Formats: sequence, structure tokens, C-alpha cells
Amino acid sequence: MDDRKEMIRKKSILLNMKKQIEEIKAVSIIDFLEAESEEVTKYSESVSELHKYSYPRLCTRKMDGDNDNLVDWFLENLSFIKDGASWLMPFKGMGIWWVKVKVDDCKKALSELWRFGDICIVDVENKVIFYIGVNEANCEIALKQL
Repeated sequence: MDDRKEMIRKKSILLNMKKQIEEIKAVSIIDFLEAESEEVTKYSESVSELHKYSYPRLCTRKMDGDNDNLVDWFLENLSFIKDGASWLMPFKGMGIWWVKVKVDDCKKALSELWRFGDICIVDVENKVIFYIGVNEANCEIALKQL
């Protein structure tokens, strides 16, 4: 019975995630992956390090309320980000599902992802993980080369 409840819970989370990711028009969905999948587990420890703020910050910026300027700042500091890249992202923190997407428009994708909160992305082709975290006063970027 517990296995069935767990399966229903996972399916419910996946359906919610699909609905939210499909709202992001700047990416094309490639696949949804469980956190225990082989493709995800090779990155999960590194992602966890960045997610827990245990990795040095690449740069920090005071929050000014202007999301367009903030996204431009992300792109200036993460110059390797390109349209057409493949990204692998844990959905809403370190949950049980991850999504793999192809980025059609980086600037728009970051703007759309921003509304979900902190952003953690594995740039598959460049072998880089970047984390964009926010608190009340600052926005910070952490970066880890794989």
C-alpha cells in the first residue's frame, strides 16, 4: 500500500511540474527524469553543494526590483550561456523530478524561470553548474565547473 501511495505522490508531483514547465515558452522540453536516474545522479552531489550555499559565490548584486536588469546581469556574468543549449534542472529545489530542456531563448528562459524562485541549472554541453539564489537584499551566482 505504501508503494502505491508513493507512486501516486510522485505522479502528482510530475503532473504539477509538467504543467508549470510547459508555461515556460523559451524552452523545449526534452525529458523528465527521476532524481535517482543515472543521468541525474552524476550531477546531484555537485548541485547539492551549490544549493546549500557551501560553494563560493561568483558575484553578488543588490536587489533593485528591476528583473530585466537582473537577467542582463546574469547573462553578463554567465557568458557561456547560449541559445540552443541543453539544461538539466532540479525542479523546485532538490525534488524527486528533474527536467531536461533545450533553451530557445536564454534571456527569456531565465526571466521565466525566475518566477519559480532560485535557479539551479546544469549546462550539459559546457559541463558547468550554476546557481542563482536570492535573499531579501542580494542576488548571488555560484558556479562550478564539472
